[in-house]
Amino acid sequence: MFEQIHPSSSVQTIVRNRQKDISFQCLNVMDDAEPSQQDAGHDGVALEEDTFDIVTKLQDELALLCENLFVGIGSLQRDAPPRSLQGEDVVAVQGQPAPGDVDASAAALGKNVSQSLAAVKACIDALPDDVTSRPGTRDDDGELERLMRENDALDGEMAQAIESAQNAIDKLGRMHGTIVEAILKDSSPS
Repeated sequence: MFEQIHPSSSVQTIVRNRQKDISFQCLNVMDDAEPSQQDAGHDGVALEEDTFDIVTKLQDELALLCENLFVGIGSLQRDAPPRSLQGEDVVAVQGQPAPGDVDASAAALGKNVSQSLAAVKACIDALPDDVTSRPGTRDDDGELERLMRENDALDGEMAQAIESAQNAIDKLGRMHGTIVEAILKDSSPS
């Protein structure tokens, strides 16, 4: 019975390796785009590098926006005076810092977030409108779609192999249980 499970696991390994090959082929197809084509006075590589630089700057600006929000909300929580949620009296805790200037913290938060949003919008506006219209990318779409279909087919094969292996494991478990019960019956004192 062990031989029935072993081929299924080798099928899974073969399918996984084939999926990795397809992934690498997809990356190679994207890397093989023709960089020598001209697009508005820039070659494809320069346009791609400019786009990557803009995306990196956009990521940096988004990180700064998140940091401003995190620090600003933390300052508001720190500076806000204690309030009761249900109208009870607020008990002063010894050693509790005095409330800060909430209005100043809120104004600083608004200013920082506004500046960050303006920088994010500038980065988004600097991105090319339609990157897929670059020469060399449309031809590669057919190859990518073929590889994606092949990957989907391999996913189906892998699912069938996993189901087959699971059925074999379940069958072995039932057989093992039957054998153990028989051995325990034979060895039990009567």
